[in-house]
Amino acid sequence: MRKNVIFMAVLCFFFQTVYAQDKQGFDITYTIKFLKDTASTEFLEERARLLIHGERSLFITQKKEMIDSIRYFNLDGSRFFGVSQHGFIILKDFKKQDIVHYEQFLLNTGIYTVTERMDALDWQILPDTATIAGYPCQKAEVSFGNRIWYAWFTQRVPISDGPYKFCGLPGLIVNMNDATNTWFFTLLSLKQEKTRPIDLSYLPSPTQLAKVDFFKTRRQHKKNVVQINESTPSGVKFGMVGDTGNAKLMKKAEEGYKKDNNWIEKYD
Repeated sequence: MRKNVIFMAVLCFFFQTVYAQDKQGFDITYTIKFLKDTASTEFLEERARLLIHGERSLFITQKKEMIDSIRYFNLDGSRFFGVSQHGFIILKDFKKQDIVHYEQFLLNTGIYTVTERMDALDWQILPDTATIAGYPCQKAEVSFGNRIWYAWFTQRVPISDGPYKFCGLPGLIVNMNDATNTWFFTLLSLKQEKTRPIDLSYLPSPTQLAKVDFFKTRRQHKKNVVQINESTPSGVKFGMVGDTGNAKLMKKAEEGYKKDNNWIEKYD
């Protein structure tokens, strides 16, 4: 089964590359719906874009894209209000077969990256079929990030790509969910249009980490947000005076950390 998946994905990637070069590229929008706190029933939703140009693709939320445009390109942000729940930028390089995860864990700290191989996604194609959003789809399963994921992909769109880090199937991923039904990706729109070459050179030089260290560092930042911000020269100064004020701030931050307990990749 795995050999068939690899063969079909390679074939699909060949058509994807030719298709993207001939038709300029793709701008694909997904909805991310997830449960941030497993003790809650309130789902959060956010839109993200999968931009494909040649042999590379980029997955980023629309809010994160706007924040970066304001921060790095001096775009007028006076009318923009909002914070992205997902600070990641996912770059897929199909020529190198690499997936690079960029993330700034806190606003005024450095950027960290982790690089993974695409063949780490060991897909199992299942016999189930369905029509979703007008596309004939087939179901596939993969274990990734200590979760079991189910994807519905369509060979009608010969793009071996999908939301977040997911790729390698013989067709575009239309829908995805994890086995706990607390994470969902849903295709909203697909535009075939001219796209710019993918270039992340505007980002500050990142710190490369191994995967376990990457998520360990992320957890340390999220758990100690107040202390890290106070100790960073360019960090946010909360302006609390006295032991009582600091204690209240620390307690609030700790409560927020406890409610952020359902990360897309679960590494303790």
